[in-house]
Amino acid sequence: MSTVVAIAFTPSPAADSPNLHSAAKDPLRTFHSLINLCFSSLRRWNPELTLVLVTTMSPGVNLERQLNELDADILLTPFSHEPPPGFFPTFNASLFSIDALACLAKTYAEPTDRIVLLDPDVVCCGSLEHVFNSIPQSGFLTYDTEYDPDYLCQGLSAVTAAELHKQLDPTLNGLPRHYGGELYGFNASSWHTISARVEESWKFSLYQWRNKLPRFVTEEHLMNYALRYTTTVSAEPYIRRIWTAPTFRTVRPSDLSLPLWHLPAEKNRGLAKMQQVSRDPESWFWQAPLPDWRDRAAANFGIPRRDPKRLLWDLTANFLRRTQAIASIRSASK
Repeated sequence: MSTVVAIAFTPSPAADSPNLHSAAKDPLRTFHSLINLCFSSLRRWNPELTLVLVTTMSPGVNLERQLNELDADILLTPFSHEPPPGFFPTFNASLFSIDALACLAKTYAEPTDRIVLLDPDVVCCGSLEHVFNSIPQSGFLTYDTEYDPDYLCQGLSAVTAAELHKQLDPTLNGLPRHYGGELYGFNASSWHTISARVEESWKFSLYQWRNKLPRFVTEEHLMNYALRYTTTVSAEPYIRRIWTAPTFRTVRPSDLSLPLWHLPAEKNRGLAKMQQVSRDPESWFWQAPLPDWRDRAAANFGIPRRDPKRLLWDLTANFLRRTQAIASIRSASK
């Protein structure tokens, strides 16, 4: 029996990846650091796990060395679902997750194998035993974003998604759930149950794009259609998408009890600071007991509340953003 946690990554097309496009001066290095930190936190609290990076090419000497130190494997697979140029302004690289899911199902095909695919901007804060125990024998462990029906996620709301789903299958009624791509828990059999539906929605999306019609544009869109044909179990007890941006915070005190934090606003902030600490084997990252470790990690992100240093950091960032916005408006009005 293998218990696998994987991250999917492709550096191409770099301009279409939200992670690469929004990162710092050296976006590829930033993304590699996120992968290393995520795997380090997983290894810190789950030494028995099989860690896997699924990618399209060698990630380079430095990251390969770091992954080797963490006893993490690399699986290479082509980007078969790479969209054509002009398919969508951004997030096109997210579709590589579909190829990663298929690759993982093929590689870890034993009935007792369990697989979790995570985003790289996730930090593990404890044992994942309950996560793996919650993966259904026939179905997926999923994170429901609980978006409002009219909320646009990469150009598509649940209302519009329902219309597209009905074009594919007139028997589907009601609004679909929007499951986030930060976590999919499954096994090979579960993937094979829905893989044909994923391909159906992908071919449909390409047809719609050629005819300039509404379509699915991310792996979440494709999966949310396919997941209507299988059982889903909620991952809410184990992970949450926690926004910690200076102008938008959704932090809850209960987040401290979760074993997984998804921190999309921290790529160049708290996660970068924590990654530096993780490279020191004598640091609290590798030596502190869990309660102390969790408190120290949380302080980097202002969970559950911001200390004075973090608050000042956020206020300064907010002020700079407002100043830049005002300058941009004034410049455009001239």
